[in-house]
Amino acid sequence: MNPTDLNIPENPRYDFFLTLLGIFMTSSSFYYLFISPVEEIRIVLNIALVAGYLLFTYGIIQMAERHKIENKLFIIKSFIQRKSDIAQLKREGIIDTTEEASLNVYLRDEILNYIEKYKK
Repeated sequence: MNPTDLNIPENPRYDFFLTLLGIFMTSSSFYYLFISPVEEIRIVLNIALVAGYLLFTYGIIQMAERHKIENKLFIIKSFIQRKSDIAQLKREGIIDTTEEASLNVYLRDEILNYIEKYKK
């Protein structure tokens, strides 16, 4: 399997812009909340303040999730690349069958350790 076969689809990354929009909404609502003398506008600004905070929080959570998925994908790609490197060394005659088997066992143990680490 080629490591490029695991590419995730290129979806637009709106999480950063949602976070920026949340910061802008929160800060502007907070500012105008103090200078506005009209009570009806203050109610709307309170709602905008909460909505901006929620938007900011949602954007941060989405960025963290995307970062976690991209890290796991990178590690999986590196395992696959190392497996193909072992096969390439075997084809070129640099290592023999017993060395290939020991490297494959080592790689398998490393993958199992990775799975156990992130299963928790």
